[in-house]
Amino acid sequence: MSLKTLIIHPFIFAVYPILFLFYNNIEEASFSEVLLPSAISLGFVFIIFFSSLLLLKNSDKSGLVVSAFVFLFFSYGHIFALVRDFQVGPFLIGGHKFMMALWVTLFILGMVLILKTSRGLTNLTRILNVVAASMMLMTVLSIALFEIKAGIAIDNAELREDRKVQQASIKKTSSKPDIYYLILDGYANSDTLKAVYGYDNQDFIDYLREKGFFVAAESRSNYALTPLSLASSLNMDYIDRLGLTLDESSKNMRQVEQVIKNNEVVQILKKTGYRFINISSGWGPTNLNQYADLQINNSWSNEFRMVLVQTTILFPFEKYFVENKSRQNILRTFSVLQEMPAMKGPKFVFAHIMSPHPPYLFDANGNAVPETELKLSGDIWKKKERYKNQLIFINKKVIEITDEILAKSVVPPIIVIHSDHGSASILGDAEEGAWDDASVNGIRERMRIFNAYYLPEGGDRGVYETITPVNTFRAIFN
Repeated sequence: MSLKTLIIHPFIFAVYPILFLFYNNIEEASFSEVLLPSAISLGFVFIIFFSSLLLLKNSDKSGLVVSAFVFLFFSYGHIFALVRDFQVGPFLIGGHKFMMALWVTLFILGMVLILKTSRGLTNLTRILNVVAASMMLMTVLSIALFEIKAGIAIDNAELREDRKVQQASIKKTSSKPDIYYLILDGYANSDTLKAVYGYDNQDFIDYLREKGFFVAAESRSNYALTPLSLASSLNMDYIDRLGLTLDESSKNMRQVEQVIKNNEVVQILKKTGYRFINISSGWGPTNLNQYADLQINNSWSNEFRMVLVQTTILFPFEKYFVENKSRQNILRTFSVLQEMPAMKGPKFVFAHIMSPHPPYLFDANGNAVPETELKLSGDIWKKKERYKNQLIFINKKVIEITDEILAKSVVPPIIVIHSDHGSASILGDAEEGAWDDASVNGIRERMRIFNAYYLPEGGDRGVYETITPVNTFRAIFN
């Protein structure tokens, strides 16, 4: 086999769809999320290519068979999204059963045509090699250009962080309390739950108050989107004062992600002897943190991999690849939190729990929800009963961990539990521009949040009914 007829197109096609998906979400995704799926895809293609080569004894045909398989594998979800629920008479064309049967048929027909042809396929192999390499080169260059620009912006932001932290100080005490910062994503305010969801959350609020929590009943989020909300609360300042080079139309979350990970709260606490423990969430900026002294990984599942699975022929089996993993991730987070008091030394424990935010994975008793839609935004918010039930289960888990943490902590801990933003059953998909015609009620639902503080020994003197997350750690440090 000469250099010109090396079979490279199946291996490029194995990685290209993953890189292309990443590029289309590059402003919100991290490149590290590409590595594992790419390695798995390349390994699988390597195995089936050399297996087919042993059987067919023809490298050109083996390459074409594998590339046909890879194309069908990665195109399934995209085509399914176009024809979903489409029906012709009594026949459901846009269903997984029909689509899977069609895809298997297409692969068999393609394989038969390739195997039976007596024509030379070397030229076709060369063409596919060039096409694949060109596609890959353009995508890689585009990603590299974006990463270079993002890296320069992040360096500028870090200069701001280092300068500010040098000016900050906090009293050093002999017995430092552990600090638990728990984000319940999309948890609605009690008034919202009653008015929009017809649910009275008073029992949960009463439990927290009986335990000594201050519940800020009139709290609102500073921002309607998770990245901005967390960047603000963890740096105790507003986004426009964090030294980020963003404009109103920017969707580039890389700088925001950096100030979430390398935030001012953690830098201050580390200077006073605290360890930073990050429990993975499954969501980009809070999933893995290189600045953590201890990174606790919970699950294979994350947002990028969920979307990736939904573009492939694995879509019909997403329950096993994504849904179950996401459920396990949330349960594991609560389990890990119960173990934290046993860890010696003062620690700052950060857990971003992706619930009661969609997808709806739990009923009120923690059982799996039948026919779950693995969607994060849009009309999924309008399934109010499922949202309410998932919130009820999350309440139960919060009660469990609160009892454990308070009972097992030698020094009374600080516990902050709040949502990054409210729910969105009225507003709809804020991420897709629903602000253009947002109603007052829709904005109120999104911005009003749950916010509770356990600050022992009179520490709650610094918090108040209308406190917003940007002032959380200002109050605690004061």
